[in-house]
Amino acid sequence: MPPGNNKGHDSTAEPASTVLIVDDDPSHRQLRATTLERVRFRTMEAGAAETALVLVPESDPDVIVMDVRMPGMDGLECSRRLRASDATACIPIIMATFTTRADTPIHAT
Repeated sequence: MPPGNNKGHDSTAEPASTVLIVDDDPSHRQLRATTLERVRFRTMEAGAAETALVLVPESDPDVIVMDVRMPGMDGLECSRRLRASDATACIPIIMATFTTRADTPIHAT
């Protein structure tokens, strides 16, 4: 049964997948973690892209949810670096960002 489907879900079962949440804002990380844990994902957190680059090879998450905008290295550059390594190239990465203004553009380079 997919992790997102709680119908008939055994609440004592182990979480199916591990998601690494990468975001510089602690409240955004917590919101994502809480949401994912409710549907039985195991979560890990990194507060910076540089931390994620170290953590990913060590922890081998099933998927990464990464903020696009972070100080220092942004999510796009971190994603490029993860894709450049044979050890981490196949891990799915979901790029996401919180924004408070609808007119704030996000540019991929």
